[in-house]
Amino acid sequence: MEKDSADQARRSCARCGARHYIADAEEYWEPGRPKKWKCIECRGSVCNIGVGFAGYDDDPTAIKWLYTGERCIACGILGSFADWKVALSNALHLLEKV
Repeated sequence: MEKDSADQARRSCARCGARHYIADAEEYWEPGRPKKWKCIECRGSVCNIGVGFAGYDDDPTAIKWLYTGERCIACGILGSFADWKVALSNALHLLEKV
């Protein structure tokens, strides 16, 4: 997993290396040298990734924030590497782009 300076994230398949942007990250990705995820406990570089969304109480189709969660496959430690404000109505399509 990598993130840019604005915390937009993309993931890479550990098996084939294919890269996929998480949600709307491709639209806002800042070119340059992204920061790569490393386990803070064992320095492993492969993790399982989960993505969570926070919404608004008054609009069930809107997304306020996006959060990533990672679990190191070597030692099992959990953490959160990236999050960003989405603030978008009619944003449920982002759930499919995880």
